[in-house]
Amino acid sequence: MIIGTEENSIPQEEQENTITDRQWLANYLHLEPDDDFFSLMGDFVLYWSLFEKVFFDKDCTYDKLENWNEPFVIDEANCEAFISTLRKWYLNPDGRENNSAIRKLYHDREKPNKKYLIDGMKSSNMADRKRAIAIVVFRYRNNMFHGEKEIAENVGRYRELFFFANRFLRDCLKAKIERKNAG
Repeated sequence: MIIGTEENSIPQEEQENTITDRQWLANYLHLEPDDDFFSLMGDFVLYWSLFEKVFFDKDCTYDKLENWNEPFVIDEANCEAFISTLRKWYLNPDGRENNSAIRKLYHDREKPNKKYLIDGMKSSNMADRKRAIAIVVFRYRNNMFHGEKEIAENVGRYRELFFFANRFLRDCLKAKIERKNAG
């Protein structure tokens, strides 16, 4: 029996293999098969895809992020919680850069928007904060698909990032859609 449409048909036995696939991944990542990590990561992939399409015409780059200054309001509590997490990860207790963490984020390559990341984490300006968050989300997205694959070693960090990133991306998309519908 085949389930689905003609264009997108998945045989029943292949759907059943999905359960086995999840179990294998869960074992590899030292998680339970029903762990929320899988949903968070799947949602992140979809949110990022929509975000990149809506805000960057399907092509987000560092240059575009540096100049990103969309005039909309997002949930300040979500933004503050994410910024606090980023400060914990990328700044020392004295407020200076945690160079080893920053190098790891950038894979030891200097990127022009490192300034925007650091300044955005320290700023009270919402546009600067949104830019800093978007830069980190962009880096993690790139690292997942193109860079170092350390998901198994950093499940806790990725879980936290996906949780906040999904809220951030959702809030951005929601605000953009509401503004478009109002105007």
